[in-house]
Amino acid sequence: MLTNLDITGTQVERITTRSQGGPEIKVVHCDNAGVGRFFWAGVEACQGEVVCFLNDDDTWLPRKLSVVARMFDANPRLGFFRHNFRYVDRFGKPLPDLDRRWSRRRGNLVAPAEGQVVLGEKRDVSSIRHLNRYAPYANESTMAVRRRLLMDVSTEFQEILAGEDAFLYFSALCSQYSLAASAEPLSEYRIHGTNASVAHSASIVESTSAKFVSGIDESMEVIVRMCSDSPYPAVADLARHHSLQLLITRAINGGTRLPVNLHRQALNLIASGFALSPIQDLGILALLVLNDISPSLSGRAYRAAI
Repeated sequence: MLTNLDITGTQVERITTRSQGGPEIKVVHCDNAGVGRFFWAGVEACQGEVVCFLNDDDTWLPRKLSVVARMFDANPRLGFFRHNFRYVDRFGKPLPDLDRRWSRRRGNLVAPAEGQVVLGEKRDVSSIRHLNRYAPYANESTMAVRRRLLMDVSTEFQEILAGEDAFLYFSALCSQYSLAASAEPLSEYRIHGTNASVAHSASIVESTSAKFVSGIDESMEVIVRMCSDSPYPAVADLARHHSLQLLITRAINGGTRLPVNLHRQALNLIASGFALSPIQDLGILALLVLNDISPSLSGRAYRAAI
């Protein structure tokens, strides 16, 4: 299923030509009504029980769909599955050094190199944190979701303007379904300036970035509201902390001195235990200290860290 928002007929033809020999691709054309409606148009057109997502600049590895099928067949109550990915350059060449360097910077030294974990009905901080260790950094190309789960949140999904990967994850945490994660890389994440099918000018990229930031703020409001209505207090806290972390890191990245109340909330975020590791907690704490001394220096440190 190819949902087409802003690519030309020639580019659609190029994509479908590349897929010759594989399953037939159905093209669903969408208007520019927000990323949630864009994704939902594809979900509605799907007929299978499990929906897998693929960004146009990412790649599924050969075992991807067979692993997903086995996971959902073996777990009838499984609603959400995600896996690790590996970095590649714009030509598809693996970047193992970047994999290792990114893992160290994110404090993911304790993450297992292999194996799977399933999160059942328990939704406390410790259980969620353990799940995240197996596939800590995921975009929608690493995710597979049971279609019935998506149907349950169709209204909220269509309100999302950006951050659809966060929405998929939080909607699963709010649900009665179980979640699973695998440390095995089953997709490739391409490192480059633009996506694979559309070349944008610098002005369009800048405009798109501003629109993305605005969309993220509005989408996090939807996510926080959805999680607040769930029966899991820890999930609601996680959503609020995730929204707060985005606000804090954006301010630090922009070289802005954090106000006292936001500084205090940031310390509470560290104390909550939702970070993936103590190293990540220490990183946030160091940025707070630097921000208090020099906002511009903390901005440079944050950009270097990511």
